[in-house]
Amino acid sequence: MKKVIGLLFFVVLLSGCDSDSAPSPRLWIQVPEIPVAVTANYSLSDINIDIYSSKDNYVNEVNPVYEGKLNSEGTIELNEGIESGVLYYVDIYTDDNVISNWSPSSGAFSSDPLESVSYESNEFSGIPITVFLVTNTKAFLGEWSFVGYNEQLNSYGPHDRTERTKLVIRKDFSAESFETFNGVSYSINYMITGVSGDASISDGAQCSLKYVETLPSENGYPYIQLAESTIALNIEPRMVIRPETNGRLMDFNDYPDENVFYGK
Repeated sequence: MKKVIGLLFFVVLLSGCDSDSAPSPRLWIQVPEIPVAVTANYSLSDINIDIYSSKDNYVNEVNPVYEGKLNSEGTIELNEGIESGVLYYVDIYTDDNVISNWSPSSGAFSSDPLESVSYESNEFSGIPITVFLVTNTKAFLGEWSFVGYNEQLNSYGPHDRTERTKLVIRKDFSAESFETFNGVSYSINYMITGVSGDASISDGAQCSLKYVETLPSENGYPYIQLAESTIALNIEPRMVIRPETNGRLMDFNDYPDENVFYGK
């Protein structure tokens, strides 16, 4: 009997030691540097970091697990509210959104553009997760109002065009153009496949897109006619923010192959 009690005590003692030695779930992140274009304008401790436990919360910016700033070394080590096996969505940005980590995942093995901003706890790692930042790209986010067609970049002759109202760019890297023609409301949907800031802060930013679909359908949409049986479609849509307007004017070369100005 004493041997049984002794064995049980030994097992309980071992399990207690294992529990004590297991590290608590942790999200440990480091931003190694400020982008070269704006090194003189910001320090690492100027940068905000918000952490969300779901994609929807990240996109809608609600119910953050954590809101704060990086320290002077550009790191944060968070234990409170972190669970193992949970994918956390991390938003890193300056107050003016000039610097951020808002850039989509790309490549053959990436099925979700938000993979680039999501991380699992890394309590068993001896080094932090490294996050590199970009400039100007977060300026694309939000609602843009139609300004007009950029006639200087469009060599096509006169043709019917839709009445455009707005372009909405969302944090999940989706973009949606709202247009009407002959009383029909159209929604042209895209996914952003890449964003890039140029070498200088004054050079603005651009992003590439992939056309997804036109709703309710493409029937009746006034595409440009190149020939009697051919319409013009742009398989590589692109948006460019004009730097001289402080990020408030955007030139969109879209899927219908129109060059369109949108503003904020």
